[in-house]
Amino acid sequence: MIKKILLTILISCFVSTAHADALDKCLEKLAPSDLWQTLLFDEKEGVFKEISDSDKITVEMVQRRKSQLYTMLARGIELLCVDQIGQIVKVETSAKRRVYFTHNNEKYAFSFDVDKLFEHINDIRMGFIVINKRNLSPGDVLKLSDIQVPENKKFFSDACSDWVIWDNLDDDANVNVAGQTVFSEFGGKKNEFFLDFAEGDNRRAFPGLVLMDETGSTTEKIVTYFNPYIAVKKLADFSKLLHEGECSGGGYNLAAYLVALNVQQIEGDTDFKNISDSSNRRWAVGLSIGGDVVGGVTGMIWAPYVATGVAKVAGLLKFAAASTAVPVVGWIVGGVALAAGSAALILYPSDIEDIQQVMILDGPYMI
Repeated sequence: MIKKILLTILISCFVSTAHADALDKCLEKLAPSDLWQTLLFDEKEGVFKEISDSDKITVEMVQRRKSQLYTMLARGIELLCVDQIGQIVKVETSAKRRVYFTHNNEKYAFSFDVDKLFEHINDIRMGFIVINKRNLSPGDVLKLSDIQVPENKKFFSDACSDWVIWDNLDDDANVNVAGQTVFSEFGGKKNEFFLDFAEGDNRRAFPGLVLMDETGSTTEKIVTYFNPYIAVKKLADFSKLLHEGECSGGGYNLAAYLVALNVQQIEGDTDFKNISDSSNRRWAVGLSIGGDVVGGVTGMIWAPYVATGVAKVAGLLKFAAASTAVPVVGWIVGGVALAAGSAALILYPSDIEDIQQVMILDGPYMI
């Protein structure tokens, strides 16, 4: 017998595997995993850490922990399915979903609102790239050394994005006009936008990455979002304006992508199982700036690789529980603190840094 625990109102629903979308498939992986059980029942940091093995889970217990449950569910999805996060945030949001767990040899089911879940998926530092590669897919890691550029090192036209920015950006360049329209949280028309250049051609961070130039200063920033639900919408709007403008055509064959920015290679950890890379390389996606979180706690999303010994991952639950923050005063991004639609809580204009690889989260959007 399954005990149905309601986060709002239980709606009976069953999704067949044949018609499962990206969220359903992720939940099918999450529900039987040690990761999900650990997020819920770890004796120090789990949602139900104070509940004994013999206790029954009740509706009242769930209601008192509703925000924590959404936060942990979001963290579980980020940890297990980060390479599919761009597809997950596109699923139908009107129907409720269920995620299952086991306690004291009894099976329970949580019914949750997808819209509310998306408010809590907000710990992946993301940017946008426009590049002359159209064959990349979610989960692919694009390295700096993978990018081929023409002899003149220009992979986009001057009308698409300004080639010369030191003496004032071209206001009419396609990327600038589109950026001022779409990235309103970054100042809109008060600031200017351009694509980063190729290696050997005054690269700032990573070729094709969308950057912001702060008007009236020499400051440049990476256009960065933390909430993929919002970032995917921004990418679609931005790409449409580029497709309709000077970035389209001209033989440049451009495509736009949403990418994770904190991507690091790991090796030799037997607690992580490689599920797709025959060369036995593993990639970790950082949860925040530089892969660090408050208090020096390690906070990495291991993707697309899942920890088989979840309890051995230092700091995982401490990071996932309740509120967290990037190490910059005023920019709270933890699920509990997130306010839907609040610009200050969904983005952070990152400083320029040397980025060697990114992970594709959504795209390609053909330009």
